Amino acid sequence: MARAGAADPRAFRALYDLSFRLVYAWSLRATGDPARAERLTAATLRRTFAALTGFDGSTSIGGWLVGHAEAALASEAPASGRTPVAREAS
Repeated sequence: MARAGAADPRAFRALYDLSFRLVYAWSLRATGDPARAERLTAATLRRTFAALTGFDGSTSIGGWLVGHAEAALASEAPASGRTPVAREAS
């Protein structure tokens, strides 16, 4: 994470590859719509990469990414007039 935040191209690419799959899968489950999941994934990755230096390791990378996805979904709903799909209980 630190190397990606410091603009190491290989570290950034590795983080993107890991992040994209996880975030897109979560987004698709959350929305049930592939096009909406793609938009949500893009919004999430913008949020995440803008906040790289704020990752302190107190949570897993996956949890941190999903947190950004949840925030992106929540901010999308009022702007689009759409209602977020409820998460399944774990």
